Amino acid sequence: MEYLVDAVVYLEGEKLGNLRLIRATKNRFGAVNEVGVLEMTADGLKAVDSPSELFLAERQNSSGSVVACTMEGLRPILVEVQALTNKSEYGFAKRVAIGFDSNRLDLICAIIQNKLKLDLGHTDIFLNIAGGMKIKEVGIDTAVAIAIISSYKNKIINPKSCFWGELGLTGEIRKVSFHEKRLKETKTLGFNFQSAKSLTELVAQVVKI
Repeated sequence: MEYLVDAVVYLEGEKLGNLRLIRATKNRFGAVNEVGVLEMTADGLKAVDSPSELFLAERQNSSGSVVACTMEGLRPILVEVQALTNKSEYGFAKRVAIGFDSNRLDLICAIIQNKLKLDLGHTDIFLNIAGGMKIKEVGIDTAVAIAIISSYKNKIINPKSCFWGELGLTGEIRKVSFHEKRLKETKTLGFNFQSAKSLTELVAQVVKI
């Protein structure tokens, strides 16, 4: 039945934001996986040549802020992951995620607490993907973890560090798809990929708690 449809295209983005993602999920000949980034201007929608630079344009070098490389379709994009931690005042820790799966956030918090012995059980954690991006892939697990730890310890991460990798339940960092594409985009924009085999090793390198 899918061949009866010429194309399926979604236009995504925050209602009040000026960025839109145009996502094609299939055409007449089968499934596709392409994404375009558009910007709302006074003259209408215009294509964004370098989405990574646009998403990082307003980034400030502060604790809780790290850069991640994610994949949107077949396109690598650098985004800012922001985390804010605060002591819980109501007896239970609050978890709020914007642009990221809340269940995944709970999982990452559990790994941090178990492997690094940080008391996140009494800490409110707020996570935001700056720019209105909604990321579903597990490739930014390490960036989320480092952002949380950076905010918790109030330590600034090297502004030229970039993170990607999936976190396993035992604290290991697993490889994710399109590593070479991510690495190329990262180097083009002057960032350095932070590589490690485990979360403990990565934290020792970049946060030094």
